[in-house]
Amino acid sequence: MNPLLIIIAAIAFSFKVIENRKTEKSKTFFNEKQVVTKVWNDYNVYTLAFSRPFNIEQNIILGIIAQESGGDPNALGTIGERGLMQLTKGALHDVNQYYNQNFTFDDMWIPIRNIKTGTYYLAWLKDRFNGNINLAIQAYNAGIGNVRKNNETGTGYRNKVLKWASLMS
Repeated sequence: MNPLLIIIAAIAFSFKVIENRKTEKSKTFFNEKQVVTKVWNDYNVYTLAFSRPFNIEQNIILGIIAQESGGDPNALGTIGERGLMQLTKGALHDVNQYYNQNFTFDDMWIPIRNIKTGTYYLAWLKDRFNGNINLAIQAYNAGIGNVRKNNETGTGYRNKVLKWASLMS
């Protein structure tokens, strides 16, 4: 078989996998109880392990997962965010640099690596806001600069995360 055809077929398959990830997220709808059960059952061990060193409540991490992806490790956001905690390349860069990690953006499809990176990112944001977890949650979604300009930016997102977190108890 022609090597060029094999390469073209491999590229086409890769695009199909990415396209499936996009459509999977839009086709998946769960009710609140299903999301809570899935997120808790599938990810509570990871979130517990990664949240403790940073003195972040485990349920906040679970709440971010529920809000960001509904517990879908293949979730793909509108601007390319990946995985359970919908991490961007910028967030990954900050975590890799600050915590001396070497995760790749493709690693964000792997739940344990996504949760570790997302938790590290939230801890990094918490440090930037002098330990204020509420502002860190807001910045997780709205960005540091936007929250620094206006402390009210991202409060709707924060309230949703905290609601999910309360359901995880």
